[in-house]
Amino acid sequence: MAELPSIPSSSLISITEVTVADESIAEFLNLAALIFQQIGISPGVLFRTFQKDGNIFRTLTVWSNQEDMKQFRNNGRHAQAMENEMQHLSHTRYLSFSGEVNVPDWDNVVQKLDSAYSQPQENESETNT
Repeated sequence: MAELPSIPSSSLISITEVTVADESIAEFLNLAALIFQQIGISPGVLFRTFQKDGNIFRTLTVWSNQEDMKQFRNNGRHAQAMENEMQHLSHTRYLSFSGEVNVPDWDNVVQKLDSAYSQPQENESETNT
């Protein structure tokens, strides 16, 4: 496995995990490709990667700051997908955090999501942005 890059500890790491219905995977992959292109040209993105595990899809992005991530999230294809494509998803988890000096590997990503979503519901607003 290639070594993951170092990042400034002030960077915002954003993780998204979605489970897509089998009959919607092809459509989702087309949309995901467009969104991944959008990420690549978005101001403030420092790193991006994508993982497919069966019908579970994960993105990991690193941003200079929260404002740049929110600007991406709330505009373009991503905003359209959030508004129109949620019915194709049977499961969604997301988490944003900072303080890391290296991009986490996928095992660490899943552990962080599992840990965040095993917390009581009232803590979700504290860990998810």
